[in-house]
Amino acid sequence: MTMDALQERVLSFLDKEELVQMTKDVVNIDSPTGGEEAIGNYLATRFADLGLPVQKQEVEPGRNNIIATWNGSGDGPDVLFLGHMDYAPGIGKPEAQMVDGNWIAGIGASNMKSAFPCYYMATKMLMKAGIQPRGDVRLAGVVGEIERAPIGAHQGAECRGAGYGARYLASHGQPPDIVINGEPTGLRVQIANGGYMFIRMTTRGVVQHASYRQYGVDALMKMEKVLPEIRAWESEYQEMFPHPFMRPRVNVGAIEGGVPQNPPLVAAFCHAYVDVILLPGTDILAVKREVRSLVQRMNDRDPDLGLEWEIYMVANGYEIGHNEYLPSLARASHRLVTGQEPFEPEAERFGVSSDNHVFADIGAASITYGPAGISRVVPGGHAAYDPVYGEVVNTDHLEICAKVYALTALDLLTKSREEVM
Repeated sequence: MTMDALQERVLSFLDKEELVQMTKDVVNIDSPTGGEEAIGNYLATRFADLGLPVQKQEVEPGRNNIIATWNGSGDGPDVLFLGHMDYAPGIGKPEAQMVDGNWIAGIGASNMKSAFPCYYMATKMLMKAGIQPRGDVRLAGVVGEIERAPIGAHQGAECRGAGYGARYLASHGQPPDIVINGEPTGLRVQIANGGYMFIRMTTRGVVQHASYRQYGVDALMKMEKVLPEIRAWESEYQEMFPHPFMRPRVNVGAIEGGVPQNPPLVAAFCHAYVDVILLPGTDILAVKREVRSLVQRMNDRDPDLGLEWEIYMVANGYEIGHNEYLPSLARASHRLVTGQEPFEPEAERFGVSSDNHVFADIGAASITYGPAGISRVVPGGHAAYDPVYGEVVNTDHLEICAKVYALTALDLLTKSREEVM
């Protein structure tokens, strides 16, 4: 395939210097979950610079979704460029730095602030080329996507993630026909994302001083018996819930117990926080029953264990067909820009969640395709995080991604809804 004149015209308006600078800007703005206001204000200003009306949609005080709208004539598909503004804590330095000449490093650079400059640039390119969209285009930055949820003593806005802003946007706005999400897929077109079930498992003990610990009951020792059982259950879980190209995982992500400032005491409790990745369309109640069965088996084998459990967050995944219009179009755009066939994501990559499931639930066709997620140190490899710098994105990949977004949107915005849905 070769580009036609209109496609070449659209791509001619790409400004790589501006694209790179905007990426540095967003990385330099601190935006942990619960603290997205500053980056939201920045994006609102930049989107308004495109001449677009911008809505600050209050999800809760101090936390606004940012929605810019480019209005179409009304007979084409409505397209949503969707991204989350919060970052996962502790994975990289809090400011942007250039590495190896063309890599931008900094917390949020990968997941997923670098998508916003690509959305902005793609929209600007289409506007400068004189495109008149048939459907509406929305650029949205949402709060609270990072996979976290309130539990026990861990409360507050900084714990309200896991699709918090996206669910509000989906239920308080115009539903899109199509969602393009720039999560860090490494320039791979991803047609599905897993969901998640967060579980807290608890063992109880009896406090005693370590000098007399034979008279106490150690909750930590009980949990040491539980952890191998959970990890071993992963393969059993995968056999119970098979999928043609996805592989769900079970992860123990945190342990909490005892009194850190008073270690001479035998621990009275221990919590293990577990993530069970859900396949798209999974019967959530069936997974719940399997977890209950696992806990019951452990308690039956050891009557003194007394393992307790509770679910504190659930979200399903989503999936569309590999050859549906949207993913086929995105792959074709990638081929036009790069001259190469995009790699398919590995089985485990599909287990990473995204906000797309919220919009899939209301009938939108959704994909993830983002510039980050490519290894800096392994040629041709993909990685969630860099071993030295944490989150990174390559400036050439930013350019590719912005071009792919622009060509994909160009096709969608010049067709009727019936042609693409």
